[in-house]
Amino acid sequence: MKPILSLLTLISTLFLFSNCIDEERESRKRGQNLFIGSLVMAGFFRPNYCSAPEILLEEGKVYNITLEPGKKFWFDYAIRSTLSNNFSKKIRLYLNVNSGTTLAYHSKSCSIIADQSEATPNSSLPTEIIYEHESFRSKSISELSFYLVFKAGNPNVSIRFELF
Repeated sequence: MKPILSLLTLISTLFLFSNCIDEERESRKRGQNLFIGSLVMAGFFRPNYCSAPEILLEEGKVYNITLEPGKKFWFDYAIRSTLSNNFSKKIRLYLNVNSGTTLAYHSKSCSIIADQSEATPNSSLPTEIIYEHESFRSKSISELSFYLVFKAGNPNVSIRFELF
């Protein structure tokens, strides 16, 4: 998609900054700009407001990460790329933290710019936070993404997930 955007940007730049004097060239330029604009307006380009995942979590494997204040840590579940339509298990995400550490977990629809609300943990102990949710088999990886936000405490976190 990036090569297409780069090509369209280059083409539109050439049309916008070319020095045309005669009316025929001006008319052609307006038509080409309208064509490019109509492609964008017709939904030819699908927006994606999610960042690429920094890690792809494999089931049962523990990942030690360091979060940065104010920065979203994007990740995804490796199992989602292999799910079939009759898959019925849920995902349980475990976050092991130091006592006093506060995090926010979000799942985000990548087709809208606004962030979804923060997920509520199913269980929260001083050193372990657990989230449970559906496997999202109906959403492709490009349509839904996940991230953590560090709020307070120690930014060193271990993260893993299991199916249940």
